Amino acid sequence: MTFQLASTQLSTVTAYNQAQIRAAESAIIATYSDLFNQISTASNSGLTNLTYSLINATGDQTPLVNLLTKYGYTAGIANNVLTVDWSTPSTVNIFSNPITGFNVTSFTGTVSTLLSVDIKALGGVAPYTFSYSGQLPNSCTFSSSSSVAVISGTPLIATEQYSTLTVTVIDSSFPIAQSYSQDINWTIGALNNIVNATPTSIITGTNVTSFTGITGIPLLAKIKPVGGVAPYTFTVVGTLPQGITSSSTTTYLAIGGTPQLAAYSLAGITVTITDSAANTFSQDISWTITGASYTPNAITGLNRTSFTGITGTLLTVAFKPIGGVAPYSFSFTGSLPHNCTYTPTATSFTISGAPDTPVTTIAGLTLTVTDSASHSYSQDIDYTITQGPVLNLTSGLGTSYISALSMMMP
Repeated sequence: MTFQLASTQLSTVTAYNQAQIRAAESAIIATYSDLFNQISTASNSGLTNLTYSLINATGDQTPLVNLLTKYGYTAGIANNVLTVDWSTPSTVNIFSNPITGFNVTSFTGTVSTLLSVDIKALGGVAPYTFSYSGQLPNSCTFSSSSSVAVISGTPLIATEQYSTLTVTVIDSSFPIAQSYSQDINWTIGALNNIVNATPTSIITGTNVTSFTGITGIPLLAKIKPVGGVAPYTFTVVGTLPQGITSSSTTTYLAIGGTPQLAAYSLAGITVTITDSAANTFSQDISWTITGASYTPNAITGLNRTSFTGITGTLLTVAFKPIGGVAPYSFSFTGSLPHNCTYTPTATSFTISGAPDTPVTTIAGLTLTVTDSASHSYSQDIDYTITQGPVLNLTSGLGTSYISALSMMMP
């Protein structure tokens, strides 16, 4: 017999307190190591009890008796002598959360029909490790995670009676892991009198299980069934990339559009295919979109960002958005050239007039355009107005003429 520390049955206390309790028990075993060695030796020799002198022991021996009792021994102290009897040990459940079974003990399936069975432990401490022995349904597989075992696939052969496999789970109980095994009965029934199906008569998969794209660049992915009998119908559950939609024909599912946001989705959508023989198959499709954010039909600029004019000369400048969806609305902040006005329409913004003041501006005004899809764009506009020709009334006139003209004036 090897004396091992059992897991304390105090599921409601904190992990810190449980650690304290285990440390205290370890200290008792260390203090009375010769006693526990004697227990182990006596048990291995076929004895059922022993006595142990406590004359040289100091302090209260009650914790020692309590610990022995916890492990199923009958222990008592009289006249400094400890008596330990394990001839009729009590049953001690060292597990605070024992495994009591599985959520399923049997399952059924149908030839040419997708089968998926989740097997979970009842009780115990996660994470779990699953394994199996015995026979799985034809064309089915066994997989597991830290919480569930899955039997899945599309059976090709019907069974006339129940077959059995054994599933075993090992949990993470401390310090001793629990192990539990359960026989799982299963049977596979015929479909439309089909007992043995061929792989080509059922849907076994899809031609793609993932697709990728880049924002702003159109993509098209065609998802086609492998096997089965056309025509097919398709259903899609889950989230597609922003800007992407799905449509289908009787032979394939089309995923297309122009991605707008970079994103990644593992099993982002689940495609279910049904053929003309009522066979069904479901496939998780993952997708990845890379690149910068993209807005379709966005306004990307204006046809011009500056203009020039001359004083005294008629000026007409039209600004038109690049991209977007008409009709548009316009607004501006800043100053127009002196003596000029503006005229907005559903497609353009026009500045016109005969400027009369020279000026040079950097971002003299800011023009904002908004389209019917609520896309908005703002642009700083630079402009320069230069001085035009100036009429000089005195140029080329003689002195006598000017004098005479002055005399004629009142």
